[in-house]
Amino acid sequence: MNASTTKILRARRPILAICGAMLAFGQVAVADDEGRIQTLIHDTDLYGAEDIEKGRYEAGIEKLSKRADGGRQPHSTRVPALIDLCAAYTMTQQHEKAQEACDQAVESGWYSGHAYNNRGAYNISIGNYEAAIQDFELAIEGRGADRVARSNLERARAQRVAMQQRMDQVQVVATSDVPEASE
Repeated sequence: MNASTTKILRARRPILAICGAMLAFGQVAVADDEGRIQTLIHDTDLYGAEDIEKGRYEAGIEKLSKRADGGRQPHSTRVPALIDLCAAYTMTQQHEKAQEACDQAVESGWYSGHAYNNRGAYNISIGNYEAAIQDFELAIEGRGADRVARSNLERARAQRVAMQQRMDQVQVVATSDVPEASE
């Protein structure tokens, strides 16, 4: 998965205030006509989200990484940055870093709908459809990402079926190429 196969969604309205700072998450669309998996990012550039949205991944990742530093940042700053890093690393195909950021965001327990949705997008990017489906189901149960996660869940299920059909076709071709054993 790369930037052309992932759609970034920005919030249009703030839904959570923490420590006097307004953090915004949400979804602005539930369907993507191009069939891309949708990730969620903040509606503020405090964390580099604007850079990510505009395709300036290195600049966005640098800003987000500073905010995700667990030793120096409060949870209310760190976790949203991890969620956004999960999306950014997924879009830039930095799989190890994406997995680490996604898992840390999910393990935090904060913004679980968003964290699970973005980890589901990561799992799609590495072809792990079963884990992606499970993450999207958990995102639906979580808070704030249910509409986007439902859309992503449908796409993940369809992609899993398509992949299984391709694998079945390859298996049929492979077995038909094997000569029969003579007695």
